[in-house]
Amino acid sequence: MRNRSVYDIHEDSSTGLTRLSCEKTIFRSAHVKTIALIILVASVTGCSSTYLVRGEGGTACATVKRQVQQSEQARVVYGAWLAGYVTRYNYERDTKLSKDYTSDTLMDAALQHCSGKPLDDFSQAAEAVISELRRKN
Repeated sequence: MRNRSVYDIHEDSSTGLTRLSCEKTIFRSAHVKTIALIILVASVTGCSSTYLVRGEGGTACATVKRQVQQSEQARVVYGAWLAGYVTRYNYERDTKLSKDYTSDTLMDAALQHCSGKPLDDFSQAAEAVISELRRKN
């Protein structure tokens, strides 16, 4: 945003004179408040990621657990998202980190993470699964 000048015309109650004042601002106060709110929310939630999560990965773990308990189709959908996430990890690092594990085993590990941390989102559970796989290899 460009710097801008704000002019204010007001009457000085002590003198009765009309005054023109100019204030130079860099950010609008609404922007500053928004930035402060984002920083606050990120620090309170422990959010340290700088990437955008798309699809089912952005779903809260508590919601994932509930949906998977209610529907086998939900398990398939979240399992497919997790398989894609692990595949992306393997591709970027030219590795076969999950070769000894079935998709069901990986999904069970993600759900176990979700049980312990229901406020995490599913992408954080996927990262926990990858961390565990890395530790075992």
